[in-house]
Amino acid sequence: MLLGAALALLSGMNLAHAAKPVAVGSFEGPYAEDVRQQVVDAVNDAGELTVVKDKPADRVGINETKGTYKDKANELGVAGIVVGKVSDKNKEWSVLLAVYGASGELLEKVKLRAANVDKLNGKVRALFPEKLAELLEDIEAPPAAKKATAAAAVAPKKEAKEEPPPEETPPEEEPAAEEPPAEEEPAAEDDAAEDEEGAEEAADDEGKRLSPLELHVALGYAGRSFSYSGSTTPNLDISNGGWAWVSTVRVYPVALFTPGFLGNIGIEMGVEQGFPHKLAADFTDPNGEPMTLKFSAETLRLFVGPRLRIPISTHELGIIAGYGKHEYLVYGDENLDEVAPKGEIDPCFLNSNLARQIPSGGSCLVPDVKYEYVRVGVDSRFMFGKLALGVRGGYRFLLEAGEIEKPYWFGGVGGGAFDAGVMLGYALSDSLLGMVGFDYLSYNLKFDAPPPERASGMEGGPVASGATDVYVHGWAGLAVIVPGLD
Repeated sequence: MLLGAALALLSGMNLAHAAKPVAVGSFEGPYAEDVRQQVVDAVNDAGELTVVKDKPADRVGINETKGTYKDKANELGVAGIVVGKVSDKNKEWSVLLAVYGASGELLEKVKLRAANVDKLNGKVRALFPEKLAELLEDIEAPPAAKKATAAAAVAPKKEAKEEPPPEETPPEEEPAAEEPPAEEEPAAEDDAAEDEEGAEEAADDEGKRLSPLELHVALGYAGRSFSYSGSTTPNLDISNGGWAWVSTVRVYPVALFTPGFLGNIGIEMGVEQGFPHKLAADFTDPNGEPMTLKFSAETLRLFVGPRLRIPISTHELGIIAGYGKHEYLVYGDENLDEVAPKGEIDPCFLNSNLARQIPSGGSCLVPDVKYEYVRVGVDSRFMFGKLALGVRGGYRFLLEAGEIEKPYWFGGVGGGAFDAGVMLGYALSDSLLGMVGFDYLSYNLKFDAPPPERASGMEGGPVASGATDVYVHGWAGLAVIVPGLD
């Protein structure tokens, strides 16, 4: 008797700890069967659940009706069903695992991401079995209607040969026979479920990992064209070009910790430096002889300001505002404060024979500009597979203009500047984008009215109503986009 009781106790313990049956349905997308097999192996290896064997043709797919999942759960006698969809959008692998209970209700959708399919399979094995066991913890598996039907089909054959008494029919036939047939959900409810799934996937995509850092570096050829409008004196228009490099850094500190809205607020810093070729201008010296005067130049631009990133699926919009400085300095036309010193011609005497009260070292022929401004702008980057298209534009509210607004040039200067740019790119890897682009910038300057003495010619000095200062830049470079944390 004691032995029988012990055996019964051990049998009860085994039943209590038996793995709960689940089914893994069909998967869609690239490497779908490979990822599905990883789910099956991971669940079986974990031990808390066991995946029932089935034929591929009998598997339920993704986006089925509630009634379909319920029928399949009753047919197989499982507590839950897992279906999945694999994606490799924007060079990032992901799998959406939908878990349905025995009643056909959607319990939860679990989305896992990784840089490649191997890492994705690793995440599936490491994270999903425990999550699935937690979701099905309080759900009991119904009797397997499929097995009961099979047993009932075999029973008549045995009766024909052995004629056993009716009570030998397996007891599990009764629960199977009493199980009411599954009812199909109305089509409207099915559509609502699919809409809900689409909304959840869209919301999940919005929570994708955000890059905390972008670094853009480019090298190209830049040109400048400065010309006056409304001139009544022989002012010198200039055009020049040369090599230039530009670098932009975008930092999003909060993106290191959260994929939420605050992770899209960052700081943008930019620097551009140019190396223009030497300028040459033809003049007539004080003796009436032709002469050529050569100039050198340098240019530098700095910018810093907050930027709001707006991710839309694989695309990105940006809104930015900040402070900048842009200077273009010309050397070789400075006031030497002397008249024809030892073979040299003082450039100030080529511009006017009348005193302009230019300080020593001040520009006489080409005014230096040191623009200070507040810029507001928008930019965008659209991804089409590996191809990228970027468009940007902005306006600069001029605060200062530098030497050109000194009294010995044009006095007060007002105006602003419009800038625009376009970029074409190709994704060389998950975090590296090759780019080519073209930028355009135009300052529209308006000068204060000259003093009456200068306007009448009694006082030497330039007279003009305004000027345009245009910069163009064609470039090629790379963008390093540091991936966000998982």
